[in-house]
Amino acid sequence: MSTAVQRSIRSSSYAWIATAVVVIIVVTLVVVKVTRGSGGSTGLSDVAASATLQSEVTTSNMRVADATQKLVSSSVVAPLTHITGQPPLTLGGKPDVLYVGAEWCPFCAAQRWALAVALGRFGTLSGLDLTWSSDAVGEAYPRTPTLSFVHVSYSSPYISFESVETETRTHQPLQALSPRQQAVFSKYDQNSYLPANQPGYPGSIPFLDVGNSYFQAGSSFSPGVLSGLTQSSIAAGLSVPSNPVTQAIVGAANEITAGICTLTHAQPTSVCRAGAITAMTKSSI
Repeated sequence: MSTAVQRSIRSSSYAWIATAVVVIIVVTLVVVKVTRGSGGSTGLSDVAASATLQSEVTTSNMRVADATQKLVSSSVVAPLTHITGQPPLTLGGKPDVLYVGAEWCPFCAAQRWALAVALGRFGTLSGLDLTWSSDAVGEAYPRTPTLSFVHVSYSSPYISFESVETETRTHQPLQALSPRQQAVFSKYDQNSYLPANQPGYPGSIPFLDVGNSYFQAGSSFSPGVLSGLTQSSIAAGLSVPSNPVTQAIVGAANEITAGICTLTHAQPTSVCRAGAITAMTKSSI
């Protein structure tokens, strides 16, 4: 075999090898992108919510809040627990709202919707991601559509907000509580303070502390309400008071809002003087 022929064969072999390597790399990148984008087994939550969806969730509409509250059944939304005589929880000189959850948790998945709506009434919440609760075998309410707070930022002249997502969709460590946050979580997420907790099961999530005055251990409504839906359909429906999903989310957001309003001295008035919120601050909160 001539030297020229041998060189030609080697060149062809190298070309095929190079092509195969490129194909493998491309396929790998596509698989990773699909897995990450679908909330797959990587446990990552890096699918940024669209500007439209973020606006639908966080733009305050107190007319919808009022209309929705008139339709909400007391059996749908669990009230906050009011605890008196505690030192105020503040951050940056403002009442602080502390949320502790995990991305695998379906009850956290439900609670984030209501909390995002409530926070949007007092400031600007940005950086929301789309994610789902765990779909592993045996998990309750598998693959509940939700939002993630991992990358959020929040600005408000009235309150501060802290969120800690402790684990991914696959129960891997994600964010750690600071010593201060851990002290609050350990103290109040106990049966002695929150009797709604299951006996012998302290430290349940989601945990919500509104200024050390109002608390929620567990979700404000059942994650089953969100079953089979998408984040887009949930967000788009938040302007429809007759929607049962909206009644659960906005009803829970109203509960949280009323608690916050007692700490901000009813500011902003556009929110805290709304009919539904005023009625709640006088009665259940």
